[in-house]
Amino acid sequence: GKALWRRYLYLTNDFGVTSPDLLHYDKDKLETLIVPDSWDPNVELQKFKKQILEIEYENGSPFDLPLPELGFMGQEYLFTGNFGFGQRKHCQQAVQSLGAVTRGNRITMSTHVLVVGEKGSSSWKNGNYGRKIEEAVVRRFELGTPVIVPESHWIDSMERVKAQTPESA
Repeated sequence: GKALWRRYLYLTNDFGVTSPDLLHYDKDKLETLIVPDSWDPNVELQKFKKQILEIEYENGSPFDLPLPELGFMGQEYLFTGNFGFGQRKHCQQAVQSLGAVTRGNRITMSTHVLVVGEKGSSSWKNGNYGRKIEEAVVRRFELGTPVIVPESHWIDSMERVKAQTPESA
């Protein structure tokens, strides 16, 4: 059970979630492996995430580059930070009016787009992003989603979609 999983993690460093499959490992070695008492899988997981964040932030921003074309119908949106557009509930209502979904306040496996408010946080200027952004960056590295975009790109995308949608009488 738990002890076997701990040995597997120690042996393989399989902290990613890119695949439900286990990494290749030596079954005999796993059975006889002694994990040092000082080794903590939670600490190792945090190190793994920190390495991903360092790699992903090398371009100086958590945003997808180039900025992707955003769709709305059936897409799950999440908002973080402070928005010039208005309160978060107004942002949610705006994407819902275009057919998008908003659920909760956490990154999930079904989150397609994380929109970062441009009023943000002063600490973001120094590269210290909030937990939602960090979780999204790690998940994007592992799974390819969610996309992370600034508020201005989100607003431009909504305006583009609205311009393409004929007004109903």
